[in-house]
Amino acid sequence: MTDPGWSGPVAARGSTGKLLTAITVGQQSLTEALGVGVLIEEKMKSSLVTAIDLSLAYPDLVQVYSSLLAASDNHLEAFQRTLPTNETDDAP
Repeated sequence: MTDPGWSGPVAARGSTGKLLTAITVGQQSLTEALGVGVLIEEKMKSSLVTAIDLSLAYPDLVQVYSSLLAASDNHLEAFQRTLPTNETDDAP
């Protein structure tokens, strides 16, 4: 999956169209879908790290963002673990 050109947090700078492009690509095959999952989780992690940095004065927010970051790490690992073992390239 080629990065559709995100250059910041997933929810910023008109990236909705880029996200929709990634989702459309992900519908082409299981491999592409897994690649889109990796891409989205990488972008999500970056956004969450930024949110944590901007929220240091608010411990409750830091805790929420940290929990979301841990979940995103788990999702990313699952996509990455599954991607290389994908033997078939069937449409999802």
